[in-house]
Amino acid sequence: MNQNEVSLEDCREPSYLDDPVDHIEPKNEPEREAAAVVSRLIYWLLSGGSLVSIGARVILLGINLGLEVPGFKNFSDIARRSKLTRAAIQEADEELREMFGVRNINHRPKVRECKKRNV
Repeated sequence: MNQNEVSLEDCREPSYLDDPVDHIEPKNEPEREAAAVVSRLIYWLLSGGSLVSIGARVILLGINLGLEVPGFKNFSDIARRSKLTRAAIQEADEELREMFGVRNINHRPKVRECKKRNV
């Protein structure tokens, strides 16, 4: 066997199969990840169509994130003020949940329990 040939024993050796690329960690790029999230969020907001619908989605997002939005506490408040149906608001909420995993703060078990106890 000449110098450049690989024997069967060499092939069984783990170091022969070890590729340095397997040990390279993926690059962490938080700016790129944040930009992707913001882009998807803006897409969701603008997919509302009309300015009224986009505004309703902004308020819905705020409520879902647990922000205090004066005059708005639930879907009914958004529907009443925007003159959209409650079903349309619920559908937008479902889209938000599917795209980002955001869950309305009023639907979180601990929040409901605290509200029952008035805490």
